Amino acid sequence: TDMIVEAQKTEKANPMEMSFDERQDNMFSVKWTRAQSKVMRKEMAERVQQENEADVGCETLQTLKSMLIKKYKNLAIAWKVALDPMGQGHLSKEDWYNAVRNRVGFHGDLRQLWSEAAKPGAGHISLYDLDPQAVQVLWDFR
Repeated sequence: TDMIVEAQKTEKANPMEMSFDERQDNMFSVKWTRAQSKVMRKEMAERVQQENEADVGCETLQTLKSMLIKKYKNLAIAWKVALDPMGQGHLSKEDWYNAVRNRVGFHGDLRQLWSEAAKPGAGHISLYDLDPQAVQVLWDFR
């Protein structure tokens, strides 16, 4: 609600006596742009704060599984849709990190999550590591 009002000065400063910055500060377009930028920054900060307050991201393997089940109904669908959409059947550590951080929204320690989910010394992770029962059901179904 800050309004820009051009003050009517009784005496105008001589532009030749002003520095470049002083001349720029006196231009209406510069004042307008600064005011608009200030409003936009405030709105953006409020939007980021609202998103952060609404963000209930997961930080452990258990909360990751709970979130995936809540969103996709079961871990097998979550694996196919969110974690392994290319259908490779397994993910490398880098692909796992990318999937859980960017597609799922995991906010915790990725290395800790890997150590909880993958077998020790394994270079990849599969649905079996997350939900062995779902894999057994899928094999029985085939």
